[in-house]
Amino acid sequence: MMTKQEFTLDGIDEVINAMDALSPEQLLKVVIAIERKALNTTIVQPLRSAIPNVSLTSGIGITKEKGSNRTAYRAGIKISKRKDLNILPEGVILLLLEAGTELRTTKKGANRGQINGRSIMAPIIESNAEDVITKFKEMFAEEADKIIARKLKRLNKQ
Repeated sequence: MMTKQEFTLDGIDEVINAMDALSPEQLLKVVIAIERKALNTTIVQPLRSAIPNVSLTSGIGITKEKGSNRTAYRAGIKISKRKDLNILPEGVILLLLEAGTELRTTKKGANRGQINGRSIMAPIIESNAEDVITKFKEMFAEEADKIIARKLKRLNKQ
């Protein structure tokens, strides 16, 4: 199981001060978009390329963290609703392959097997965690510059 990582961004206060012209809703949209882009380029794409079965790559993506604020997202296995009751979603299959299962037996003691997990995704996510932070910083500054330029352009037209 992976640990939850929290981080702070040094030097971001200057950028936020420059973005005071934005409403909180606009700023939140910018942060969400940048967070998703950073996760996609540094985590999701390497994970998809590491999965040997191409049909399972749709089970990897970015999902909103349940029970948290509006800006918390996570990248990794994405478990969707079943479209067909006879077919497991790709995310469930990936979860079983990644984590494995315990030895299963029937009530009468017959062995039903066990899936041994192969940790393919966890090392990729852990090794790219710092890259996500770096990419977020870069993209935040770029996106902030674009938004400030648009705001100034609108103000100059008035």
